[in-house]
Amino acid sequence: MSVDFDGGTVDPIELSEVAMLREKVKALEKKNLVLENKLESFKPLSKMFQPVDKQGNKFRYTDELTTCSVKMIADGESGGSVRRFFGCLIETFPACFPDANAETLPTAKWFCDLRYTVPTLNKWMIEQFVTDSKDLFLSVDGTPDLTGADCLGIGLQNEFGKFLGVGLGRVVGKTGINVADQVMQQLETELGDNFETFVQKCSVIISDQCPAQLKANRLLLDRFNDINPAARFFQPCYMHTSMHLENQLIEKLSKCTRSFLTDLKILFGNPSKCGYRPQCLRQCLLDKIQSSRSGFKTDLGKS
Repeated sequence: MSVDFDGGTVDPIELSEVAMLREKVKALEKKNLVLENKLESFKPLSKMFQPVDKQGNKFRYTDELTTCSVKMIADGESGGSVRRFFGCLIETFPACFPDANAETLPTAKWFCDLRYTVPTLNKWMIEQFVTDSKDLFLSVDGTPDLTGADCLGIGLQNEFGKFLGVGLGRVVGKTGINVADQVMQQLETELGDNFETFVQKCSVIISDQCPAQLKANRLLLDRFNDINPAARFFQPCYMHTSMHLENQLIEKLSKCTRSFLTDLKILFGNPSKCGYRPQCLRQCLLDKIQSSRSGFKTDLGKS
């Protein structure tokens, strides 16, 4: 059976084939649109190594290249290694960078000069952290560097638990006054114009409980209150422990639980050199877990 048109007749089978072809064309058009959108998203990548303009004797490159380079340099990479990485990237994926080659890359000096922007970016990051936070907690702690020299680290934590390292410097003195002076100096240097804003938002100092640090905390609170009087206190750092701190927890246990804990100490906690219990099962425990340390601490047999 045929369908009559002004120009003649068309077989229904041909009509169905035309409809199928139209559907295929629509599907291909949709796929083409998706591919065009993906291609559009790749355009910044393909032009990543092209100079944007020239300022004096220096070329200015794309924000994408500058941002990636600064991040790598901030993580410790040298300017030369960053340039070699991008050169390897161009060589390995030439289709992604059709207009780029080793000669179009910025010079090694251009990458090295980006290192001078890192301190400025750090200050901007600290400024944004202090400005965006409602509450700030100051963390102070000493730690040795790779040479064994003592360093004083300072960090900030906000109400969401996000932490930002602010400063790290060699310890200039170990008295409470020395620590307080060094913390104040580092805070004023690193925070700059945002120092008073920090003081207004700071309510807690977190540190260990050594006498010098506790004295430094009291001095810092006094100095903060001179700038902006407010209710402030200091909080023990629970990553540190102090002698007999566990006794406060043991006292809360039931008599039966305390007795069971003592039995565990006797069975598995005997120090190897004290000879407190010749039949201690400590070595048996170590053999079972195939380790030289069980992680089990005890005060039995110790003075």
